[in-house]
Amino acid sequence: MSDLINDISIIEKAGAGDENAVCYLTEQFSPVINGITRSYFLYGGDSDDLYQIGLIAFYDAVRKFDSTKNSDFVKFAKVCIHSRIIDAIKEANRKKHSPLNTAVGFDNVDAVGSVDPEKRFLIREQLLAVYSAIDVKLSDYEKRVLNLYVDGLSYKEIAARTGKSVKSVDNAIARIRSKLV
Repeated sequence: MSDLINDISIIEKAGAGDENAVCYLTEQFSPVINGITRSYFLYGGDSDDLYQIGLIAFYDAVRKFDSTKNSDFVKFAKVCIHSRIIDAIKEANRKKHSPLNTAVGFDNVDAVGSVDPEKRFLIREQLLAVYSAIDVKLSDYEKRVLNLYVDGLSYKEIAARTGKSVKSVDNAIARIRSKLV
């Protein structure tokens, strides 16, 4: 890796938004990002996803680097990349993301739009379990909040539609999460 990557003036230009400096640093640091990401596994993702996470972390490191506090940009950037990747892995492994991590992708659907019969059965069973849990565990107010939330409304919009406070909506969503997890 070039010694120019630790040149404070280039790092400061990149941190200030100079596109040429950002491109130069990214090009120089790309092998390091690849090396770091190769040693990790992201559940539900691939090496390109990890590289993108590393690249975003690198860009953040460029923007946040302060030469008065740190003298070694490379070390600072590596720590930022490792931390961001570990956070992403922890996030992907959380139980609340299991429906997304176990979902059937469009690549499992054939040309006429049908899913493998076994997968169709499993999907149907999972959906029935979710609907049953919603019906049994949630109050009418929580069901209404959930429907509005799934429709993409903000807490404020849900509060306006239900005639409740934003805090009441927030509490309802917290209860829904705890009841359905």
